[in-house]
Amino acid sequence: MSEDEINHRAYIRILNRFDYQSPICIEAPRVGGREYFTDR
Repeated sequence: MSEDEINHRAYIRILNRFDYQSPICIEAPRVGGREYFTDR
């Protein structure tokens, strides 16, 4: 991952350790970001 990318999987792993139960909404602020991350 480049320096400016956020590793959401790492955050979700941490939240799961603490039994986080609320909804999570991951946003892709850049144009085309959703398609980019969906393909990964």
